[in-house]
Amino acid sequence: MRIKRFEAPDTTTALQMVRAELGEDAVILDTTRKRTKDPETGRVRTVMEVTAAIDPGGRSTSNPHPRQAASLYARPDPFSGRELHSLPLDVFCRLGIGTAVGRRLASLFESSVGVDSRTTPAMVHAWLVRYGLSRIRTVPDMACSPKAVRLAVIGPTGSGKTTTLAKIAARLKYDAGRNGVLVCMDGYRIGAEAQLRTYAEYMDIAFEAPRNHGELSRVFSRYRDDGFILVDTPGRSPWDPRAHDELAGLFRAVPVLDAMAVLPAVMKSEDLENVVSFYTQFPVSGWIISKVDETRSPGPLFPPVVEKGLPISYVTTGQRVPEEIEPATPQGLVRLLLSPPQTLCRERANAQMTATTQPLRKTDYNAIAAMRMS
Repeated sequence: MRIKRFEAPDTTTALQMVRAELGEDAVILDTTRKRTKDPETGRVRTVMEVTAAIDPGGRSTSNPHPRQAASLYARPDPFSGRELHSLPLDVFCRLGIGTAVGRRLASLFESSVGVDSRTTPAMVHAWLVRYGLSRIRTVPDMACSPKAVRLAVIGPTGSGKTTTLAKIAARLKYDAGRNGVLVCMDGYRIGAEAQLRTYAEYMDIAFEAPRNHGELSRVFSRYRDDGFILVDTPGRSPWDPRAHDELAGLFRAVPVLDAMAVLPAVMKSEDLENVVSFYTQFPVSGWIISKVDETRSPGPLFPPVVEKGLPISYVTTGQRVPEEIEPATPQGLVRLLLSPPQTLCRERANAQMTATTQPLRKTDYNAIAAMRMS
C-alpha cells in the first residue's frame, strides 16, 4: 500500500491533489489542520494536511463504477462495518468540521436519512443545519436580565478578554442603564491595567485594580449595591501549572463571582478541546466565541458548540468597542459554523461596512468612538 501526505490551503485543494496523484481509488486516512512557517517570509500560515493511501494491486479493471466501489471520501462505518457514501462526509469535510466528528455525522445521516443517487449536497447541508439547531445552547443577554452581574472573564492568552469585557460593560451601562465597576486582576500583561482603565474613563465607569484577593473582596463589598462588577483576569496557557491555582483562588475569595470563558475561533480542534476541558473546572455559566473575524474556517468550533453543547452567550466579530459583539442565537451560530467560507467572508464584509457607515445605537457611545480616533 502506498501512503502519502498532501498539504494545501484548504481541504478541497488537498483532495484535488490526492485525486490527481493517487486517482479515484484513493482512501483518505486522516485530515488535520496545522500551522506552518514559510521559510522565506517567516509568516505563519494555516494549511490542511491530508493523508491518503492507495493499494496499487487492489484495483479492479472489471468494475464499471470504481467511484462507487472505493470512493475518495469513503470511510469504515464503526457502527455497521459498511463503507459510508462519499457525499455526506465530503460536505462535512468541506466545512472543516474534522474527520472524527465528520465520520460519526456521516454515519448518523446514513442511518437516519439514507443515501442514494437523489441525495444532494444541499440536502446534507439542510440536515446538518437542523441537527445543529436541535443541539445548540445559548445564554440570555445579561443586559436583558434584572439580576446584578458579578462576572469574571477568563480564557487563554490573546483570546480578547479585555476588549470583550469592555464591550459587555458598554451593553450593561448604555443598553441596561446600570452603574458598575471594572476590576483589573491582570498584573502580568504589560499595559493591561492601563487599557482597561482607559475604557472605564471613556465610559464613565468606576475602575479598581486590587493587588490580592483580600483587596478584591473589599472591592466587592464597596460596590455591593451596583448593577455590575466585571473582573478582568490574567491570560494563562491551560498548560501553565499556575493557571489553575490562580483562578481557583479567585473564585474561593469571592464565592458570588460567576465566570464566562472566551473561546477563540482561530484555535485548531485539539487546542479548543484542551481549552474547554481546562475551563470547565470553574463556575462557567457561558462561553464567548471571539475572533470570528480572524478565520475563514470556524468549522473546528462545531464539536464544542454543537456536539458538547457548550452554552454560548456572545460572539465577538472584531476589535471595535462597543459595537462588535452580538448575543448568541442558535440561528446565528449555525450560520457562523456551517456557512461556506466565501459566503461567511462576504457577510462579514457587509456587516463591517454597515458598522462603519451607520450611526451607533446610543449617543453615549460617541465617547468611545472618539477614543479610537485619539
